[in-house]
Amino acid sequence: MSEQATMQPGMHDRLTAVRDLLGYSERQTYFELADLSRLPTLPYVVRQALSAMKIHGVFALEDGFRPASLKPIVYLASAESPDEVAHLRRAVWSQGVVPFLLIVCADEVLVCGGFQPPEIAPIKVRLNGTVAELPAALLYYSANRIASSLTWRDLDIHRDSSVDNQLVDAIEALNVLAQKNFPVLEGHQNLINAVIGKFLYTYVLADRGILASAWLSRKLAGNDTPSLPPFVEAIFSENPMTTFTGRGPQAMRWPLSTSSTALSTAVSSR
Repeated sequence: MSEQATMQPGMHDRLTAVRDLLGYSERQTYFELADLSRLPTLPYVVRQALSAMKIHGVFALEDGFRPASLKPIVYLASAESPDEVAHLRRAVWSQGVVPFLLIVCADEVLVCGGFQPPEIAPIKVRLNGTVAELPAALLYYSANRIASSLTWRDLDIHRDSSVDNQLVDAIEALNVLAQKNFPVLEGHQNLINAVIGKFLYTYVLADRGILASAWLSRKLAGNDTPSLPPFVEAIFSENPMTTFTGRGPQAMRWPLSTSSTALSTAVSSR
């Protein structure tokens, strides 16, 4: 089923009108899903956005330092519910490659920073019924403004709040907390970061469906640490704030003192 067929009546017309008024459709560096078959060498992030993230269009610029490559600048999408908006924003922020996301809704366009966490409120730009004229607030995101660098002069792209930077900050904070809570680890930043890295790798494998709860439980079945079952449960929980506690000092230290070996063995033998 085509993307157009899944939209409510009128949504595709609004999306197309906004696209054309922004001047994207006239540019050779604007791509939609139909372009993937005729342009097999498009960058992976562009292909991912169009085929897996429900992005309608990608406006890119040629990289001045690498003329053969493209840098996505604006993702254009549509949404018919708050849940769809939240899904789009989280996917774009997690991908972490595009400065701007424009989401066309029933009577407005949500202007979102691609590097900003989804919790940050978007800028709401009202649309008239026919979308015959581009609202002034959207001129910053037109092809001509972006290509002429005027947008970069006037707007903050919030690179400091990108998912990469937030991840680095979180890892640093967790490192400090681990040394505070477990004095035996004081001064062992590299060891703690290695364990954190293995946890992140495990979460990614679980999130992608590569690592199954039953498989990990079997792999760790020979370990007599009481905290292992709740640890596996926390790894696969849909609630990102799920925590677990062990029984006694040895069990509570397991995540930082022995998980490096346990998880390395489990993941490498998958």
